[in-house]
Amino acid sequence: MTKSYKEILEEAKQSSKAASVQSKKDFVKSVQAKYGSTTREVDPEEYPERKGLEGPFRFKNGQVLYYDAKEGSYYDSKKDHFVEPPKQ
Repeated sequence: MTKSYKEILEEAKQSSKAASVQSKKDFVKSVQAKYGSTTREVDPEEYPERKGLEGPFRFKNGQVLYYDAKEGSYYDSKKDHFVEPPKQ
């Protein structure tokens, strides 16, 4: 029987709570490792990790953004400024 997206997400949340507190990036990586990814991978040469920011994250609309937890905003490295998060 194939699990629904909601079932997979709930199972992943439960297992991550039991293990330890994870960053959003680590949580996403663990879910993708276990269940696979539905989006294209982000090219690490084009979008390297940035100190003080989480990500990069590719959104459904194809946009690649970093998250700044201190600002509570998403950063677009191509436009070099903070942007509103894409609608999911």
